[in-house]
Amino acid sequence: MIMFLTFAERLGNVNIDIIHRIDRTASYDEEVETYFFEALLKWRELNLTEHFGKFYKEVIDKCQSFNQLVYHQHDIVHSLKTHLQIRNSFAYQPLLDLVVQLARDLQTDFYPHFEDFFVTITSILETQDTELLEWAFTSLSYLYKYLWRLMVKDMPKIYSLYSALLAHKKLHIRNFAAESFTFLMRKALKLILQKLGPVTETEAQLPWILVGETLRNMARSTVGYIYKEHFGVFFDCLQESLLELHNKMTETNCCENSEQISRLLETFLILVKHGSGSKITRPADVCRVLCEALQTASLSTSCRKTLLDVVSALLLAESVSLPETLIKDTIEKVFESKFERRLILDFSEGMFAMKQFEQLFLPSFLCYIETCFLMDDSVVSDEALAILAKLILNKAAPPTAGSMAIEKYPLNFSQQAVG
Repeated sequence: MIMFLTFAERLGNVNIDIIHRIDRTASYDEEVETYFFEALLKWRELNLTEHFGKFYKEVIDKCQSFNQLVYHQHDIVHSLKTHLQIRNSFAYQPLLDLVVQLARDLQTDFYPHFEDFFVTITSILETQDTELLEWAFTSLSYLYKYLWRLMVKDMPKIYSLYSALLAHKKLHIRNFAAESFTFLMRKALKLILQKLGPVTETEAQLPWILVGETLRNMARSTVGYIYKEHFGVFFDCLQESLLELHNKMTETNCCENSEQISRLLETFLILVKHGSGSKITRPADVCRVLCEALQTASLSTSCRKTLLDVVSALLLAESVSLPETLIKDTIEKVFESKFERRLILDFSEGMFAMKQFEQLFLPSFLCYIETCFLMDDSVVSDEALAILAKLILNKAAPPTAGSMAIEKYPLNFSQQAVG
């Protein structure tokens, strides 16, 4: 059985030193050699095939300095693509390496060519030659490591490029696509989450609403592409960001922080609702983070509502399994949260459909209702009676015929009321 390195293992083997080198794109010295030229000379010694010899003759006089390389870049790109498309070529290994070296030299200027190279290289993945597969995977891994900063700003195009690979019939190709796409998604997420609001983005004033919409669109797009086992990165990033905002809440930034948390929670809601929670890899971790958020002081009313919507969606999700103790703890924290009564009652009504409602939800709910009656406020008591009536009608609907027995729904208020 052939074992391929994971994408993470490949990245670990990639020695990238772009940041620590002089930026060649800022140098106009005719004498500066290029990575591409250095690699070309190396492969001329290592690969003596006719295939590579033809390519070598096409480009040798076009890449001996950086200025030459930039001036002739389109010719070199054309030659690389042409020779990579030759079936059964004996020059695949040097050509794939030279694509990477060209990206090292051109950096930002290479990115317009990335799509064509991605399509060309991934077409090679159909081979049965395991060595060639390794070369192709390695080449792509280097390109991702060099170009991710540009790729994360162009995610819609990246989604479309990846769609065929993510649905590929071969498992090792699907795995590589999912793992590498997850790498890009983490990079993109961290960038967007940092710029989601003024609490974390302190250097620039951005259109925060549009940034939030970008994040939601990213969630809607990726949730359909990525397998559950590779989707944990999305939730990890969201949870880290939510906890960071929770810890940064102050009386002076509560309005801005609430708005930023709301934008984050709206993305949570999209992911939790998708497939009734089918993409949540570690639901208990998500639930615990939401419990932390329930204890965030000074949240705005609209933010609290969105938070309760996420909690409700998680607890009702059919594809999610949570420990009963955690479910009870979460429900208790909702009722102890001191959120507006209207929000708590609306949340409770939405939970009537919950499995094991009587065992897990009803006791805490009745304790909360009892505290409402103890307030000696007629408006509050009326609201409490109204939701109890809705509960009874939901759980024990009146008979539709006179001959039918009236079903009872017992409500036990004997437990101690929530403080």
